[in-house]
Amino acid sequence: MRTIACIVLVIANSLASPALATCPGQLKNRPSSRFTLDEGEVYDKKTGLIWMRCSVGTHWEKGKGCLGEPSSLNFEEASKISKSTGNGWRLPSVSELFSLVDDKCGTPAVDIVAFPDIGPSDDMESPYWTSSSAGMGLIYFVDFMTGVPDGHSKGFNLAVRLVKSKPDGAPRSATGFSR
Repeated sequence: MRTIACIVLVIANSLASPALATCPGQLKNRPSSRFTLDEGEVYDKKTGLIWMRCSVGTHWEKGKGCLGEPSSLNFEEASKISKSTGNGWRLPSVSELFSLVDDKCGTPAVDIVAFPDIGPSDDMESPYWTSSSAGMGLIYFVDFMTGVPDGHSKGFNLAVRLVKSKPDGAPRSATGFSR
């Protein structure tokens, strides 16, 4: 009986934690109302940006989510990938990438229903490149585990999440994005 009471207490405490209480969509496997999902893309109503749901190196498969392992790329490789992807995809600026951070969600500090492949590396970080210079040869990145931006030299290997601007005047369909 004591074991059952302990289990109930642990479950009740975890459900009442501030991180989960402020991210109720994640409990119901729904993204924040801020995001509209369209298979492998996420439309951010707050910023008007379209994000790839999956990190570079993974791919979206309907019913399964992001498959594969996120690539760990240096800045030059990340820049080349973003340019070669085409269709308007690019590396986000630090302010664009940081706009995804929601510290009310706990760890990771982003909506993991909208961005399901974000998770900690072996050192409990999830850093993503931006296109923004931090000065002195450094480039900004955002760590999605902590929600903190910082700078790294271009030789470090980090993950990449691509973004594009919504085409001006392009209406959104009820189920996704207009093409």
